[in-house]
Amino acid sequence: MNGCGVHLPDDKNLEQLFLKQKNTVFPPIYRERSDKPYPERYKDVKLALEKIHNSIERLAMSSEIDKYINDMDKLHGNLYKEKLESVIIYLNNHGKGHVQKVIETVSDMLRNFSDGDLNPYEMFILLCAIQVHDTGNVFGRTKHEKKIGYNLDKECSKIIQDKFERTLIERIAMAHSGEIFGEQDTIGYLSVESTMYNKKIRERLLAALLRFGDELSDDNTRVDKFALENNLIPENSRIFHYYSQALHSVQVNMNAYNHELELELNYDFTLSVAKIKFNRSGKKKYLLDEIYDRTIKIEKERRYCMRYLRPYLNIARIKVYIKISNEENVMDYQDINYTLEEEGYPDLKISIQNKISGNKIIKLFKSNKAGEVK
Repeated sequence: MNGCGVHLPDDKNLEQLFLKQKNTVFPPIYRERSDKPYPERYKDVKLALEKIHNSIERLAMSSEIDKYINDMDKLHGNLYKEKLESVIIYLNNHGKGHVQKVIETVSDMLRNFSDGDLNPYEMFILLCAIQVHDTGNVFGRTKHEKKIGYNLDKECSKIIQDKFERTLIERIAMAHSGEIFGEQDTIGYLSVESTMYNKKIRERLLAALLRFGDELSDDNTRVDKFALENNLIPENSRIFHYYSQALHSVQVNMNAYNHELELELNYDFTLSVAKIKFNRSGKKKYLLDEIYDRTIKIEKERRYCMRYLRPYLNIARIKVYIKISNEENVMDYQDINYTLEEEGYPDLKISIQNKISGNKIIKLFKSNKAGEVK
């Protein structure tokens, strides 16, 4: 890595460290590409995309409504209402707050790098990819990652005038979700390492940082608290906001005994929420069961992204801590703790040991057996 990596200190995030880099550590500035230093370009990109970040949730919903209206003449009677409820998803925060959370989460991972710190040019590419990665949602949630390039070219072509740089940013941002050529291994389509203006860019490493950072940034900073508290969120979308509200802590910690890195997820919600049967893709589902499924998805992403983050970063397992409290008696609570990691012979199926269903947990509260599940 030509010895120019910069380690991220504990008192700064990736964005703060990047903005303090000297102009001499970046590719030379040519007027036909841009006459501004790279830190200034990033600030301009962030500002240019702000209007999209401020409107993602509203425009995503509007796009889905437009698609529905185009299909209305094919539907009859009550199917109108059912179709509308199924296609309109009120997204949790995908705007500036989410972007900042992804930066913080990626920063947490970078602080734990054993080697191979990002060089300043990699920081620029990664930060721009983080800024643009969800902007495709303004055209609708479906295949939103494939619409990133349009926003990048439309809003940022005068800032990042070099088409090769914009294409590199788009590729890394696209790999955060979806499929490429019908395959889910989106990161695998990127180069292990490429060279841009005499600077090394580890494309797969940057994409894995963004993808896993995005996966881990679905905590309570994303919830629309006012809409949730005032029952203004469409029924089909409520479970997503309650999930985010419940996830209050996401941390990468060092195990004191074996010195391995572990991801810790902490959830907290009340018994009254635990009793709600939410609409989820046309079926009824408890929040606890949603958490089980989401943590299994995070474990799949951990295994996938670590493939591209090693040897610089290796998070060995996920520790999940769930607390369900009876709001009428603070000492009446239920703890559910489990670990997700690779064990034994490789198996594509991931399971939770001694899983208690959402229905069973409510029965435990009724039988006054709080605190028995550990």
